[in-house]
Amino acid sequence: MGERNALKKAQDYLDFTAFSYTGLIDQLEFEGYTYQEALYGVDNCGADWNEQAAKKAAQYLEFMAFSRQGLIEQLEYEGFTHEQADAVPQPPERCLELCGIAFIISALIGCKTAKRATALTDCGPTYYFMRCGY
Repeated sequence: MGERNALKKAQDYLDFTAFSYTGLIDQLEFEGYTYQEALYGVDNCGADWNEQAAKKAAQYLEFMAFSRQGLIEQLEYEGFTHEQADAVPQPPERCLELCGIAFIISALIGCKTAKRATALTDCGPTYYFMRCGY
């Protein structure tokens, strides 16, 4: 019973926000699940941990600027492996040049405006994913 509840809770958390493997285990233990129940829930929740790292990166980039190395280090601090953190997509140079204003707009007034600005400058889906989680 505890394992099934931990699995459901893990899936609920992942529907709400991104977690690393170890971060989700820690969260479930904080909720009162035993280590074994939490481990079962996390091992069976179906998460793609590379995708979770990319989503967590996008969440961070919504609120603050990071250097590439700084973002990797923050993701590692959150419990992602170096490989997961390093696999996070980065907007191509062309996108950064064309869409610099969209980064600023996104930081100031939100993702929907940045998405429109991005579409106007043809930065493509990588930029959406990194800045807006799309």
